[in-house]
Amino acid sequence: NPTQCIAKIRTFQPDLIILDVMMPEISGIQLCRMLRADPKTRAIPVIFLTAKAEEADRVLGLEVGGDDYVCKPFSTKELNALLALAQKGIAQLGQLQSAQ
Repeated sequence: NPTQCIAKIRTFQPDLIILDVMMPEISGIQLCRMLRADPKTRAIPVIFLTAKAEEADRVLGLEVGGDDYVCKPFSTKELNALLALAQKGIAQLGQLQSAQ
């Protein structure tokens, strides 16, 4: 349920969200748009991890606010590197917020 999903994300405030484009009820693209429109969730990094590998799909995922787009099949090394990079960015953002 998309409404419950957004509510849980708003409550839990995860450091990172990994979305598939093809999901039941609404697409990951639609969910990302909803996350970016919400002030409480717009800063949470979103990585798409999906089988939709066409250039148009990748571009759309980034245009709606995805921070990265990984196509299946994917390399676990690549995904781990992206997660480490995202974690580093999250830590830097936390340091900036603490300094203010």
